Amino acid sequence: MNTMNPASSPHQLGPFQAFSLVWSRYAEFQGRSSRMEFWSFYIIYFFISFFLSLFALIPLLLGGLIFGAFLAFFFSIPGVIFWLLYLIPYHAVWVRRLHDVGSSGWWVFWSYASLATIPLVKSGLIPDAIKLSGSEEHIETLTLAIMFAVAVNLIVFIMLFVDGVPGTNKYGPNPKLNPTNPNNPF
Repeated sequence: MNTMNPASSPHQLGPFQAFSLVWSRYAEFQGRSSRMEFWSFYIIYFFISFFLSLFALIPLLLGGLIFGAFLAFFFSIPGVIFWLLYLIPYHAVWVRRLHDVGSSGWWVFWSYASLATIPLVKSGLIPDAIKLSGSEEHIETLTLAIMFAVAVNLIVFIMLFVDGVPGTNKYGPNPKLNPTNPNNPF
């Protein structure tokens, strides 16, 4: 009887190994990614973004409002480059993470599409239309749109925490079997 603890599996990745695995699969939207792979990438991304944001604020704090704002533009360039470099692998690992729980990568699209209602609400375009129309139907539609955005993003967020489907699913083999080569479980 095999009573090996999954946490002590020889295929268990550390956070930095998982992070580098995402980079090795830069634009690969096929297959599956484990929770460790996704969350390691996301947390490291978050901390780097945070420190680059602080770096961009230094000129504002030291140089005053006008000269500091001019310098902040140049200090923000590394952050923009960093964001552009992360754009594709972030979405790729997000899609693969959804594949791991047996869901379609289209949930990423629905997440963004549902969030598109929020700028419309914040900009005042929709509330102005409601005031002009005087119709309660528009208020109900707006409320439903916001509820849809919250529900879709909550579902996607929960899926990111759920353990993947054991064994092989329609998106490929379980990445926990051999995380360094998810397409080859042996």
